[in-house]
Amino acid sequence: MRWVLRSKIHQAKVTETHLDYVGSLTIDQDLIEKAGLWPGEKVLVVSNTTGARLETYVIAGQRGSGVIGANGAAARLMQVGDELIIMGFELAAEPITPSSALVDADNKFVRYLGNGCSERARRIRGRRVSRATLKDGVLTARIPKRAEFRPRRIEVRQG
Repeated sequence: MRWVLRSKIHQAKVTETHLDYVGSLTIDQDLIEKAGLWPGEKVLVVSNTTGARLETYVIAGQRGSGVIGANGAAARLMQVGDELIIMGFELAAEPITPSSALVDADNKFVRYLGNGCSERARRIRGRRVSRATLKDGVLTARIPKRAEFRPRRIEVRQG
């Protein structure tokens, strides 16, 4: 078993800091869902602006607000306007396809990076798929069926 990247929000901008808060990172609920993170989940946060790295946990912010808030001790390591990468990891027995969500300057979802797709898109009919790729809004996935894998093309709505 190894720790592997499962979820990432790329180029997020810090919109607020609260030094006197108990701790954590506030993230817009829409971004939490797009990236496949959970409220309360431990995340690694890297500042592209300062190089600072920290571990904290996710708190759900107002849906559609674009909020990325550094709270408590995290507010000492980053300022409003700093660019971040927010990453969640999973302990897995084999490689997985991470979900990497790119955001714009207002922290609104733009698109998935690389071959990543959302956790919801990686589940089809309630079954986990493997080797999922997302290109131009079309998800191609391998779904286990009677000890064999058959590729399927599925349209995925984004936004």
